[in-house]
Amino acid sequence: MVKKYVALTCAALLSAVSANTYWRDEKYEAFVEQKKAEADFARNPMAGSGADEVPRRENQDEQLYVHLVAHTHDDVGWLKTVDEYYSGSDERDQQAEVNLILSSVVDELLKNPARKFTYVEMKFFTMWYNEQSEETKGKLKQLIKTGRFEFVNAGWSMHDEACPHYEDMINNMMKGHEFLKGEFGVVPRIGWHVDPFGHSSTNARLFADMGFEAWMFARLDHQDRDQRLENKSMNFLWRPFSKHFGNQKQIFTGAMRDHYCWASGFWYDERFPQDDPFVVNKNLDTFNAKKKTADFTKYINDMAGNYRGNHMLVPFGCDFTFANAKMNFNQMDTLIDYFNAHNEANITLLYSTPGEYIDTLNKQDITWPVKYDDMFPYSDNPQDYWTGYFTSRQSAKKFVRDGQANLHASSALFSKKMIQESTKDSEIEDIMGAKHAMLDWMGVFQHHDAIAGTAKQHVADNYVVHLSTSMA
Repeated sequence: MVKKYVALTCAALLSAVSANTYWRDEKYEAFVEQKKAEADFARNPMAGSGADEVPRRENQDEQLYVHLVAHTHDDVGWLKTVDEYYSGSDERDQQAEVNLILSSVVDELLKNPARKFTYVEMKFFTMWYNEQSEETKGKLKQLIKTGRFEFVNAGWSMHDEACPHYEDMINNMMKGHEFLKGEFGVVPRIGWHVDPFGHSSTNARLFADMGFEAWMFARLDHQDRDQRLENKSMNFLWRPFSKHFGNQKQIFTGAMRDHYCWASGFWYDERFPQDDPFVVNKNLDTFNAKKKTADFTKYINDMAGNYRGNHMLVPFGCDFTFANAKMNFNQMDTLIDYFNAHNEANITLLYSTPGEYIDTLNKQDITWPVKYDDMFPYSDNPQDYWTGYFTSRQSAKKFVRDGQANLHASSALFSKKMIQESTKDSEIEDIMGAKHAMLDWMGVFQHHDAIAGTAKQHVADNYVVHLSTSMA
């Protein structure tokens, strides 16, 4: 939409210039010439020396390792409902089909042992997993065992950090972790809260108590971000409630520099077709590998000035991406192979996961800065503070509290029923089913677009219907 608007605006301006030849704007003409030059260079990147003009970074003689993390961020409801997102329905609102993402990713991981993938939302994963054949489940278990399919965070949803009660946060995480432990024997090591709108000391403490070695996020206040970039403190140790606990609840924290999506110029996905693919065939008019290598080198060199150590994480993915995992992984294969063979900046790209990235940082002798307080309110620019969601859709927020009370009461009754000798197996199955249904939709409702009140109206209604049904 932005590109279409710009194109129409430029066309309108050019028409005005033609119709009014007496009017001359040198700045605009220079802008047009610049855009023409950029277009010419894109068609023939070998012309001139532009692709070779890559500024050196500090300590460029030292090898720099860039961990490319293939991932998808799958909102458990936002513009579409949970079921619409999973099945790919109502594509007019948003192109997204989570069942296809997971199936496509698993198929493509099996084709190349170098490839790796990171997944988060357990609500969607369990929906998909329960539909798979035993053969597919077996292949997936092998991918998990070898570290090529890594679960991070693994809550039922990626919960908000401002509106939920801490007990609901715990239950949300418990529901997802319980499934992973029972099905795969996996205990997630890394938190991954890339999209919640600000971060709390409470959440940092809970993640530390859950045994997470580290956690990562993308949204932090623009002033805080600018200062951290300057001081190389994007990675730090968070010590929540240190007056009471000292460093007992300490957790390593990583903030992403440029949000949780691809670097500019490398958005190549069927949902986001704005950037050209990485083309290495010199016989094609579309060959651009030299320019893209130079662009990515510049990006990495600039980013290296904001982080400590010689290992950095760069996310490859975004909202509901990798539905065509063949397209995504083929591009990553091509980028990694060509870049590693042709860059002259001592940079190595590698497929990685958040867990592998944290492991490499742990091996380095680095002194990290320390943070003690929370990260609210979140502001991504001087005009916009993300605070309205603290109180929006009050009735829904109240309903979640009612759900928590209902869960408490039901759990007490269920416990008494379970220990009675007269209780039949069928009754126990009914009890476990009812408890799962409540934890299921209470977990979904903690999602950062659900309890926050930032979803579309029909999605907000859908949350309430399902939670109400689970309590009936």
